[in-house]
Amino acid sequence: MTSRSISALLDLQSRYSNFSLKINHIAGQLSTIKTALEKIKYLVEVSHDDILQRNEARFVALEDSQLVIRLGLSVDDWYADDLCSDPDLSG
Repeated sequence: MTSRSISALLDLQSRYSNFSLKINHIAGQLSTIKTALEKIKYLVEVSHDDILQRNEARFVALEDSQLVIRLGLSVDDWYADDLCSDPDLSG
């Protein structure tokens, strides 16, 4: 679903060049969310697998926390940009 959304946004971008920056930003957000969802799916699959060693589990946990931090920062940036660009919300 996210891949189709990204494709649709890129199609809109080609039609309406004045929306280019906003569409690129939203496409980036969707890509980040897609990566996070793929990682969550992977973790659910791996959680049932007893083969993982302790070091691998620690690495996965560290990688996941970094992904969550990046996702949070990305969403915060989008929210801040959206507030700044909307005259009704910026005061």
